[in-house]
Amino acid sequence: MKAHIVTPLYDRNSNAIIARLARHLEKGNGWTVHAVPNSHAVVNVFIPYTEWRRTKWRRTLTAAWFTHKELPTTEGGACLRRWEIASRAVDLRVTPARMYLTGLMEDGRAVQISHPVELEHFTPQKHRAHKRPVIGVAGRVYKGGRKGEGLVKRLARDGRWKVIASGQGWPVPCTKRAWKDMPDFYRTLNIFLCTSQIEGGPVTVLEALACGVPVVIPTGVGAMDELPNMPGIWRYDKGDYDSMIDSINYAIDWPMLPEQLRAVVEDCTAARWCQQWQQAIERLVAEMA
Repeated sequence: MKAHIVTPLYDRNSNAIIARLARHLEKGNGWTVHAVPNSHAVVNVFIPYTEWRRTKWRRTLTAAWFTHKELPTTEGGACLRRWEIASRAVDLRVTPARMYLTGLMEDGRAVQISHPVELEHFTPQKHRAHKRPVIGVAGRVYKGGRKGEGLVKRLARDGRWKVIASGQGWPVPCTKRAWKDMPDFYRTLNIFLCTSQIEGGPVTVLEALACGVPVVIPTGVGAMDELPNMPGIWRYDKGDYDSMIDSINYAIDWPMLPEQLRAVVEDCTAARWCQQWQQAIERLVAEMA
């Protein structure tokens, strides 16, 4: 069963996360990809859900990738409304995080499919020694503080650690690195820190683990609650600076072998991502026949 992926400005050479996800499905499942829906497709798959639009042509079956649910704030309100509208409209809702699954199921068929990691690209290597522990954050900072950049700014002022960032908008030394250079960024770190208030994954935590880097992550955010409880994966109360510092100290005092951390994400392959999507689409078509 082939499907058609709808995603904007699709570039086969792009390594942006949405492009990579779509490309895996295109190559792995033989699906087609375009910026607009295909009226002749059996199923149109909107990646992400914000690409769903009501159309005038013959209705096809529809599915959407529901990444993360915004809060009803000034900055997130529009995306929240689009989430709710798309969830009520599509035939199948797919999310990477169990915390969103129940709400989506209230609108109809829903399934959880975890983010893939390009394990051939993100590999563990011997970490470099540092006089001061190096803590890294990654991603793009948006308005509204949902990335937790205030925690990062406060952490950098502490002085006990060197804090660096990859991406845009962080209040610490920040470089917008190409995707191909991200493994080297992770490998320079003693700890990868996630300070997000809202996420679907995030993929960066999985990539850091694939590179054998300990992570410090918030509770109640995205799919991070589903990671195992073990040394090398340290949790703190979302938004709580003191709790975060305690977890950072644990991470520094309790080193792990890179291979032990990589083992956590060994099943998060692109092949599995494609297979689970294919199965979900086939079930949808069979149930709607």
